[in-house]
Amino acid sequence: MTNRSTVERRSPIDEVAVPESGEYYAAYGHQSESARFVPEHLLTLLPPDIQVRTALDIGSGTGISTRLIAGRFTGSRVFALEPQMSMQDQARQTDPPQVTHLSGAAEDLGGLDLPSLDLVVCSSSIWHMDRPRLFQEIARRLTAGGRFVFNIGESFIDLPDVVLAPGNRKYLTELLRAGFELGMNLPDPREPGAVQAGPRPKETIDSLTRTINEAGIDVDSRDLVDQSVNLEESRAWMAIPMYTHSLPGLTPEQCRAAAETALSRMPSDATITTRWLMMCLVRRDESAD
Repeated sequence: MTNRSTVERRSPIDEVAVPESGEYYAAYGHQSESARFVPEHLLTLLPPDIQVRTALDIGSGTGISTRLIAGRFTGSRVFALEPQMSMQDQARQTDPPQVTHLSGAAEDLGGLDLPSLDLVVCSSSIWHMDRPRLFQEIARRLTAGGRFVFNIGESFIDLPDVVLAPGNRKYLTELLRAGFELGMNLPDPREPGAVQAGPRPKETIDSLTRTINEAGIDVDSRDLVDQSVNLEESRAWMAIPMYTHSLPGLTPEQCRAAAETALSRMPSDATITTRWLMMCLVRRDESAD
């Protein structure tokens, strides 16, 4: 039986293992159009006539999604919730005056000085959170008819028709090869069958929807979207410490070196693809029942 080589993502909430990522993420946001792909698409899920006086950006990072929210809803008050101070420091340099920066846990919004919210956005971070608790907190804070938009990727939820794309397979093979050369504690990825798609996530769209409904929120709309990025965009993304793959037996610096080596071995026209589930939720108007 052939052992399978696997890699894991480092968690941004692991402050011991993960260096501060603000400068790296800001550089990625400035260099790459792909940084705006998810938050821009999330905002398209909102009703065109939605009235937003107050909005919350959860996991606001260096302000990419925050500035998009503030730009669309110019008269609104926008709150940016980000636990990592280096991210906040970067965001404060470019966020408009209508933005208020907050630190704290998204699962404990009751501990923050927040008004009722017409809109909550969570771009590319919900998988690091306790989703049942988060949905309950959102339900308590949203105004009746208020919206919550978020995305979650194929690594964290079982999405239909997901396959290991050729570019993804090539990158994973080269990443494991580079890691093996650096002393990674896994079998040689050149062994037949060593590189395979990992097990399907346990979370499903149906189970996620049940969790949402139990919190008193309904699904207003949803979309499945594939995002493909080129090597330069991938290189900028992999340079962010919190998103570097974790390879067994290697230091974070070695993991980043392995990622750079893997990208250098890719065909110049290669792309890496992620499938996203994007959802727009609406808080029920209980008075209408």
